[in-house]
Amino acid sequence: FADMFLYGASPLLFEGKLYVPLLQRNPPTYGHATDAMPERKSWLICLEPQTGKVLWAQERKTDALEEAMEAYTTPLPCPGPSGPQIVLAGADCVTAHQPDTGEELWRYPGLNRKKNPGGRIVPSPVAAAGLIFACGPKREMLAAIRGGSGVLSSNHLVWKTEQFIPDVSTPLVYQGKLFVLDGDRQVMTCYQPETGRQLWQGRLGIREIFYASPTGADGKIYCLSEEGTVVVLSAGDQFEVLSTTPFGEGPCRSSIVVSEGRFYIRTASHLYCLREGGGAE
Repeated sequence: FADMFLYGASPLLFEGKLYVPLLQRNPPTYGHATDAMPERKSWLICLEPQTGKVLWAQERKTDALEEAMEAYTTPLPCPGPSGPQIVLAGADCVTAHQPDTGEELWRYPGLNRKKNPGGRIVPSPVAAAGLIFACGPKREMLAAIRGGSGVLSSNHLVWKTEQFIPDVSTPLVYQGKLFVLDGDRQVMTCYQPETGRQLWQGRLGIREIFYASPTGADGKIYCLSEEGTVVVLSAGDQFEVLSTTPFGEGPCRSSIVVSEGRFYIRTASHLYCLREGGGAE
């Protein structure tokens, strides 16, 4: 894979099919990629999970430059005007695809307005209130986009913000709110998704980088720093830090997972399972 930091996207399992993105640099310039195919294309690939059979492969063209052709984002399934669509962010743009064929339904080309050749995108898109939320490269902006058809214009940009944007962490949609973590500055901002109105903003209280994406559960927001500190925030109408717990064992870059009352936390050396009432399993 011709990606500077190697392949980092998660596959999407949706309605019995597996969707795998591959957004990479062409031509490749990295030592781990130059000994293979000299010509590279970027793709969204649909597989049959049981066999690995390729059902379709849609080339995803771009006019992005150099490293900006690369992305580490996961595809997002969400409703569209004529049915489900698969949304993918990266290489300066957001695209929506027909799940059965891969056909590109629409494209918003405005994520890398400065055409920064180093503008790889790491945060995945999220959806709420009929909008797609996508981050530009290297904390350039957060864009709220209303889909359509063909190449979208600036008229489809409902709102945007350029302050306290994630470089790596994917935003969180939870309980009707949009939570955006600037992991470099340790600042969480809560927005009303429909309008972009800021509901609250606050600092997490520790000077540690956050790469993991925030997780919402039980009316709270769970954040894991690279050094292994868990910061728990209220998901309510005002900013409040509820607890700060250092696990250590960094580097930690995996998001916290919640399932059936248990919390799963992966550090560099352990996988922890925590249950309500305290203690590990």
